[in-house]
Amino acid sequence: MTPSSTTQMQPPRRWHRRKHARVDEILAAAAQIAAEKGYEKLRMAEVAERAGVTKGTVYLYFINKADLVRRVAEWRAPVEIAAEAPAAE
Repeated sequence: MTPSSTTQMQPPRRWHRRKHARVDEILAAAAQIAAEKGYEKLRMAEVAERAGVTKGTVYLYFINKADLVRRVAEWRAPVEIAAEAPAAE
């Protein structure tokens, strides 16, 4: 018997499992907070907390608050445009 066959496979760690979804989670958290409080009151620490990451992780993906706000606008634009488009006949 090989050692790998006797040990159970462990699920991937949380940060590995979510890595591909992190940017979307951060953007969604920022969009929610901005909708609730406005962009002026958006705080990076609150975005991080709501997204379930550290504040440092937010800064790995976004240079500053202005960059995050710009990316939220770009991220939401296709959804809003699609929702406003007339239905095809």
